[in-house]
Amino acid sequence: MARNVKQAQHSFIIAGSVCFMMLLVISWVGALLLSDNKNLDPNNLLAYMLETYSYTGLRGLTAIGIMSIVMSTADSYINSAAVLLTNDILRPYLKKKEIYNNLIIPRIFSIFIGIAAFFLAFKTASILKLLLIILGFYMPVVSVPLLLAIFGFRTNSKLVIVGMGAGLLTVVAFEILNIKIVDSVIPGMLANLVIVMGCHYLLKQPGGWVGIKDNEQLIEIKIKRKRRFLKLVNAIKAFNLLTFCKKNMPNQEYIYSIFGIYCIISVFSTMYSIPQEIQLAKGPILEFVYHTVLVSSSILLTFPIWPPTFKQEKFILIAWNLLVPYILVFAPTLLIIVSNFGQFQLMIFLINIVIISLLMRWQVAIVMIFCAMFISIEFYKWYMGVPQITDAITIGLQFKIMYLLLLISSVLIVFLKPKQEQQEATQAKVDHLGNQIHDREHELEQSLNLKYEFLRNIEHETMTPITAITSLGQVLDENYDKLNEQQRRQAIKKIAKSSERLNSLTNNMIDLSKLSSMSYELNKQDVDMTELVYHRLETCKKMYINNKQLEFVTDIEENIILNCDEHYITSTIDNLIINAISYSKEGIIKIMLEKVGIEVKFSITDEGIGVPKEEIYDIFGAFVVSSKTKTPAGGRGIGLALCKKVIELHNGRIWAKSDGIKGTTFIFTVPIA
Repeated sequence: MARNVKQAQHSFIIAGSVCFMMLLVISWVGALLLSDNKNLDPNNLLAYMLETYSYTGLRGLTAIGIMSIVMSTADSYINSAAVLLTNDILRPYLKKKEIYNNLIIPRIFSIFIGIAAFFLAFKTASILKLLLIILGFYMPVVSVPLLLAIFGFRTNSKLVIVGMGAGLLTVVAFEILNIKIVDSVIPGMLANLVIVMGCHYLLKQPGGWVGIKDNEQLIEIKIKRKRRFLKLVNAIKAFNLLTFCKKNMPNQEYIYSIFGIYCIISVFSTMYSIPQEIQLAKGPILEFVYHTVLVSSSILLTFPIWPPTFKQEKFILIAWNLLVPYILVFAPTLLIIVSNFGQFQLMIFLINIVIISLLMRWQVAIVMIFCAMFISIEFYKWYMGVPQITDAITIGLQFKIMYLLLLISSVLIVFLKPKQEQQEATQAKVDHLGNQIHDREHELEQSLNLKYEFLRNIEHETMTPITAITSLGQVLDENYDKLNEQQRRQAIKKIAKSSERLNSLTNNMIDLSKLSSMSYELNKQDVDMTELVYHRLETCKKMYINNKQLEFVTDIEENIILNCDEHYITSTIDNLIINAISYSKEGIIKIMLEKVGIEVKFSITDEGIGVPKEEIYDIFGAFVVSSKTKTPAGGRGIGLALCKKVIELHNGRIWAKSDGIKGTTFIFTVPIA
C-alpha cells in the first residue's frame, strides 16, 4: 500500500524498530524476573508479578488493563479474520448483495472463529505453545502466496485459496498425528507451494512469473547499495591512520588540561572508594591501574606548557587516541571487576562513557568503548589466571553487565547519534553558505561597477532628456491653443527624441547588468563527476527539500572524469538542483549523467511549475526571471545566468526544455578534455 519503494522501506524500518524495542523490553523484563527468582513457574508469571511487585488497588487496575488489552486485541483479530474471509474468499460466491451489505456473513464467521479460539486456548497449556501454534498456522497459509506475489508470480485466486487450504490441512495433520520429525510449519509451507505451482501449470492458468512491471526504483536501490559498498571499499583503501586520529583531536589545547584534571579526580575517587579488604587482596593490579592512569593524566594536564620541540604532531595524534579509551574505559572496567561491581565505580564508568562520547565522534566512541572493555576483561582473566570472569566474581553480575551494555548503547545511539548527524548537517550547510558568500562577493563587485558607471553618467544622460520631456510637456499643456501647428510639431518631435534617448539609456543599463563582465580564471583539474553529482544531490536534499513530497531518481554513469573547475561546476549543479527543488511541490526529480562521445552530458528534469515556451530561451539572461516565478519568494535571475556563463567558459552549452504547463528539463554538455 506504499506510494513507492522508498516509503515502503521506511515503513518497514520504523515498524521493525518499534517491534524490536518492544521485544527487547519484554525480554529484559523476563531476564530481570529470572535474576530475582530462578524458580519461577512460566505459566504463572502474571500472577507472580502482580503478587510480588504490586499492591492492593494497583493490582486490580493492572488486571483490568491487561484484560482490556487482551479482549480488544482478540476482538480486533476475530473481526479482521471474519471480514477477510468474507471479502477475499466468499465474496465472488455471494449472490445476494443485501446479505453481504448487512454483514451477516462476517458476524457468523466471527462466532465460529471465536468458538474455535476458545477451544484452542483452553486446550493449550502455555502461552508460548499457543503462540507457536498460531505462527505455525499463519506461515504455511499466508507466507507462501505473499512471497510469490512479491517475487512476481501471478495465478488464479482459486488456486491460491486451494494452496492455503493444503497448507492448513498439512499443519493440522502433523499436529493430530503428533509427528515430531520436523516442525509442522515446514511441510505446511511446502504443501502450499507445491499445490499452487502444480495446479497452476497443470491446469495451464494465465499468469506465471510476470516479474515486476516497473523496476526502475529497484534498479535505483541496487545502484545505491553498490555505490555504498564501493565507497566503503575505497574508504578502506584510502584509510590513513594519522588522518583518522586527527579527526578525533580537540580543537583547543586547554581541553587537554581540563581532561587531565578530571582523570586525576576520577582515579583518586575510584581508588579510595574501593573497600580496604579488596585493596589488600588485589593490590598489584590496583597499583598498576592507579600509576598508569595518574602518569597519563599528568601528561595531558601539562601538555599546553610543553616546549614546541616536544609537541610532535604524530606523537600527539597517536597518544590522544590511545590514552582516552585507556583512561576512560579500559582502566574503569578493570576497577569495576576488581570492586565486584561497586556502585561508585559503576557511576564513574557511566560518566566516563558520556565524556568519551562528547570527545570523540559517535562511531569511533562505540568502537573504542567495546574494544577497550573486551581487552580489559581479557587482560583481567589473563592477569588473574581465571578462565572465566564469573570464576572471580559472583555469578549474578551477568545481569549487571547486560544492563550496563544496554544503557551504554541507548545513550550513544539515542542521544549522541542524532546530535552528531545534526552537527555534520550544520557543518555541510555552513560550507555551502560559505561558497554562496564567495559567489555573492563576485556579484556584488560587478554590481558596484555598474553602480559607479551609472552614477558617472546619470546627470547628463538622464536629467537632460527628462528635463526636455517635462518642460516641453508643460508648455504643450499650458499653451497648446496659442501655438501654431509647426511649433506643436517641433515640441512633439523633441519630446520623442528625448524619450528615445532615455529609452536608449535604460536599455544600455539593462544590457550592462546582463553582461556583468564575469572574467573567471578557471582552475581546471580532473574531477570525478559521478561522485560530485551524488554528493551535491545529497547536500541539496538535506538543506532545501524540507517537507516536500519529492522523489529522486538518478541515472548516473560510473567513473566519469571531467577536466574542469570544480568550484564553478559545483555551483552550476547546485543551482540546477536547487531550482528543481524550489519550484516543485511534489513529484519526481530525475537526474542523469552520462558520457556521450567526447562530451559529458548532465540533465535534470522536474515536475514543477514549468517555464512558458516563449520564455524558455530568455531565462539564462542576467536578472531575467520567468513570469511564473515573479513572486516575493522567487529567484533573482542570477543563478541560471551564472550557469550559462560557467558552461560557456568550459566551451560547453546549456539549454532548457518545457511544455509551458508542467515540468522543466535543464541540460548542459561539456567537452571531456
